[in-house]
This record gives sequence, C-alpha cells and structure tokens, in this order.
Amino acid sequence: MAFSAVLLAAGRSTRMGRDKALLEFAGTPLWQHQRDTLARAGAAEILLSARPEQAWAQSAAARFAAVLHDAQPDCGPLIGLTAGLERSTHPHLAVLAIDLPRVTAEWFTARRDECTADVGVVGRRGMFFEPLAAIYPRDRRDVRRKVPRGLRDVSPFVRPGPNRAGRRGLPGTLISARMRRSSGGHRRGSCCPRSCSSP
Repeated sequence: MAFSAVLLAAGRSTRMGRDKALLEFAGTPLWQHQRDTLARAGAAEILLSARPEQAWAQSAAARFAAVLHDAQPDCGPLIGLTAGLERSTHPHLAVLAIDLPRVTAEWFTARRDECTADVGVVGRRGMFFEPLAAIYPRDRRDVRRKVPRGLRDVSPFVRPGPNRAGRRGLPGTLISARMRRSSGGHRRGSCCPRSCSSP
C-alpha cells in the first residue's frame, strides 16, 4: 500500500527552551531520525510541517517532498495534520511527531498492513491514544472544516473500532486501535477509554 507521510515539527518547544527538532537521538538530529524512520517504513512522499522561521527546516527542505506551514499558527498539531491530509497524494497519510523517536519503521510497517481504504490505525499507549503516531485515511480531510481556532487536541477525531489487543509494536509501546473515517454515525469499540462523541 503506497502512503504519504508528514513529520510534525512546527511546535515552539517553549517549555524546553530550544527547538526539539535539533536535539540528538542516537547521535542524529531528531528531525533527521524521524524523517529516516518514515523513509524506512516505505513512505512514497514525506512532508514536513514546520514554521517559516525555523532555519533548519529551510536547510532540510530538499530532503522532503514539501514543507508545509500552518494556516493558523500556534494552533497545535491538528493544523499540521490536516495540512498533510490536504497535501498528500496517496490514500493514507502516516503521521509522526518530532518528539516520538522510539516509534520505529517496523511499527509503521505493521500498522500499514492493518489499514484498508477507509480505515486507519492510531497508536495507543496504555489507556491513551497517541494520535501523532498514526496512519490516517486521506478522506479525513473533512477534519479541517470542523476545527475551531485554538483547538489543539486531535483525540476527538479518532473513532475507535475493535482493539487488536494481542498485536503490539516493539517494546516501549504502542498498541494499535483502528480508526474509521467519518460516516455519519459513531460506533464505539471496546478499546475506547472514554465516551467518544461525533465531531
């Protein structure tokens, strides 16, 4: 299954005081490590969500199919996700946040095999979803029309189905939960840790 990917790196890292993308993981800047993870997972195109003033992103632009800037700055990762969905050219979009370096290419490869035309897979850590390590159907482009200014949480747009309880990624980790695109109704699955309402 051919898929696009977006690396989310537009955060300001205000609590850390420096750009997370330039921190090193296993001797490599995080942005490069994450980009290489998506490439090894088989992404046909890799997009970068970054801010215009991030100098490293300008220098690294040649390593990506395109650099995307948020239409609504400082509104959190959901804006970068939706920009990736709108720009992607394949039926599914893999999403990876800059600060999740322990998510592996093998994890994405295994999750890719669980996807279908209208079903994506979202990472799960214990009782919590990790929607910034996920594969979304491109048809979730409708999300952007439902995003009010200031909304930062991606979780309300995840519609869980049955959890594949026995299928785990490498240690550290994420359990997959399947996510269906919007279809008018909402079917809660056994993996849903809270009441999920339709957007």
